[in-house]
Amino acid sequence: MNEFQAGDLIFVRGHGPISRLIEYFDGKFSHVAIALSSHVILESQMFVNVRVAQMDFDDYEVINLGLTDRQRDIIVHKGIDMVGKHYDYAQVIWQGVMDIFHLRGRNLLNSPNKLICSEILINLLLAIHWFRDPKDIKNIKDKTPNELYRLIKKQLKERKKDVHSHPDIV
Repeated sequence: MNEFQAGDLIFVRGHGPISRLIEYFDGKFSHVAIALSSHVILESQMFVNVRVAQMDFDDYEVINLGLTDRQRDIIVHKGIDMVGKHYDYAQVIWQGVMDIFHLRGRNLLNSPNKLICSEILINLLLAIHWFRDPKDIKNIKDKTPNELYRLIKKQLKERKKDVHSHPDIV
């Protein structure tokens, strides 16, 4: 049985020094990728442009968003279009400064032409109109993997509550 399918989010717990630093300031996940199939992911990491790769992480959490087949298809095709985009080092550095000094708001060094791992997912989720609440997408392109994780968990909880309180809503 496959552990995940196209469109599932894979939040990764790293164990290296940079991952430990991220864990200290931001939370347990230092990386996030999106599944394009049961064994292939789309990701971006330091020193690596956006790429399609074999799933080879060993410490991770998979989140199934309950996407339709059409949404999964859009994610795969739009995701492949992102392959080769450069990693946004300046955004990561500025995020570190923001974390150290407890600054909030927009990341001033976020380049629209470069992507960190969480931005890949954000762009794809925006493409399928997954986010329901406009206030949740304020500064969305600046979200770290942990901020994105918390936002998605919140949205999934709200959707589940909506279905239970309004069974006619799907």
